[in-house]
Amino acid sequence: KQLTRILGEFHSLSQVEIEQATGLLQSYHAIYRQTRIQQRLAQSGGRCQSPTSEQLVQMAEVIVQSKSFAKEKEAVLPHFQPEIVLNRLQVLAAQLRQYRIAVRKGGALQLTSIEEPAVQTVVNQMETACEPNDDAEVQAQLLQRYREIFLTGLDTTIGQVTCDRLATMPRKRSPKQFLTALHLMHCQGLSMTEIAPQVDLGGQSQVSRLLQLPEFRTDIRQRWLAILRDRVPELVREFESLDRLQGWDQRLEQVLQEEVESVIQETVAEASAARHRPLTSLFALRLCHYLDALGEPTNHV
Repeated sequence: KQLTRILGEFHSLSQVEIEQATGLLQSYHAIYRQTRIQQRLAQSGGRCQSPTSEQLVQMAEVIVQSKSFAKEKEAVLPHFQPEIVLNRLQVLAAQLRQYRIAVRKGGALQLTSIEEPAVQTVVNQMETACEPNDDAEVQAQLLQRYREIFLTGLDTTIGQVTCDRLATMPRKRSPKQFLTALHLMHCQGLSMTEIAPQVDLGGQSQVSRLLQLPEFRTDIRQRWLAILRDRVPELVREFESLDRLQGWDQRLEQVLQEEVESVIQETVAEASAARHRPLTSLFALRLCHYLDALGEPTNHV
């Protein structure tokens, strides 16, 4: 599919992020585009409007009724409030516009025809504010810079929290045990029971006490969010003249918390089952990148 290739190969998103974007697009097709088609058939012209709150609620319901969320509907639905759905639609549209701009400028390998309906439909019809084309490149720059801040903040926080954990490691535990256990879990997909003999521990409970993953993730969540709270508002203010960014100061905190929490919960769910292959969540990928850069061996301690 064109969307999968663009998000995966051009934007380097994880498989989970791609699946979430696909589900979002399907909900958009099911609700908002159908309404626009009916309006066009009725010859009601004019600027296209942002989806109504009712439409956004309907989109959220479509998302959680998909196969991946069917068994967790009640738990997942609160995370797909109207403003969050709208924000993610805008981000997805900007990602596709960014790809189209890069292709036309010759700055990216063309993975699919930019004139294909699958691309044109999403880029043109999903623009909830129907902003002028002159704004498209500016918005693409905003998205790119936000993603850089988002990833850099995560990388920085992973390094800080890991170093702090090593500095406060009990004497009976070695830093090598901790780093190796982290690597085996996130970069090889082993369970704590499988990790235990490889780090000279007696069983799952000892590995759990060694890693203290809930505290580890909480520290990363809090510090990462603090970085985003400091840097993202400055970025948004640079683009405050864009109509579509009006009101971000009121909902920015909620958006940032939702984005950070989504990354953390993704890795919690993924790490709960042994897969015997590297985890693919954004958190796991960045943690493994950090551990690989340290050059820590993952063999028996």
